[in-house]
Amino acid sequence: RSTPLEEREVYEREQALRMLRGRFASSFALMSDEEYRAGLDRAERELPEKVESVIEIAILSARR
Repeated sequence: RSTPLEEREVYEREQALRMLRGRFASSFALMSDEEYRAGLDRAERELPEKVESVIEIAILSARR
């Protein structure tokens, strides 16, 4: 059985930047410091006043 889920969040620009600066997502650990810094620099220049995040996941379950 598959159960799709969608989570939507809207963040104010400053809140999104705080999250990025705090490396809130575990995937930041996979980036080099240079990649992280370049992305943060770009976000500081280009993020809009409101940032929408959409996470789509599926919960899968099975029975024997």
